[in-house]
Amino acid sequence: MIETTLVQRRTLIFATLLITGIIAQKGPTPPPPAPSSDTPLTSAPQSYFTEDGSLKCTLKQKEASQAYPSLKQCYIYTRSSCCTSVHDGYIQGELENLVSDSCMDNFDALTQYFCFGCFAKQSSYLNYTTRTIRVCKDFAARVWSGGNPDIDTLSRPSTAYDNCGLHVNSSIKIQSQAYKNATYFFKDVLPPFFENYQIELVDGLSNCYDWSMRKIMQAWMVASVLLLLVWV
Repeated sequence: MIETTLVQRRTLIFATLLITGIIAQKGPTPPPPAPSSDTPLTSAPQSYFTEDGSLKCTLKQKEASQAYPSLKQCYIYTRSSCCTSVHDGYIQGELENLVSDSCMDNFDALTQYFCFGCFAKQSSYLNYTTRTIRVCKDFAARVWSGGNPDIDTLSRPSTAYDNCGLHVNSSIKIQSQAYKNATYFFKDVLPPFFENYQIELVDGLSNCYDWSMRKIMQAWMVASVLLLLVWV
């Protein structure tokens, strides 16, 4: 009986490792480390740095920390957050205003895009001089197309939000009619608190914002494997 249980546990661990490997092959690697404080990417004034030389959060004006109370809309950033629960509530309201409450759950990438201000390393992808946010093209494609990471979709019209509609600049717009490509869309639709910035779409996965639920699932699977190993 003991031998059977041990075999079953080891089989479960092997299956979990296999699934984790498959997911890792399908998705990009985790976000790169934040650039050093002297990189020309941020062009941040001295007041934007902490005493140890790391960049402060734009919204909190201090380093990222665990959010308390926990975040509701941008909950994936609760453990290390650049925003407070009040910022989080405002982001939720802006997202509901853009696509309506009934449509929000259908667009994970759009939610993560709106949660940019809560991302712990968001200052690394900002240029304070040109007031731009560097967004990786594959992530931008998921936002624009409702989940498709193919960057070729950025240059074409999309119908992803047509059934929901988009409430932008005090008017309701149909995506495929109002925006002929993603460039026009990202000029109108910006993360809350960053409305006076511009979006710069960047090739590759280096030094640009690219976070997705797929990466969170990878981390969750790794954590599950570790727990299983401890269990055995």
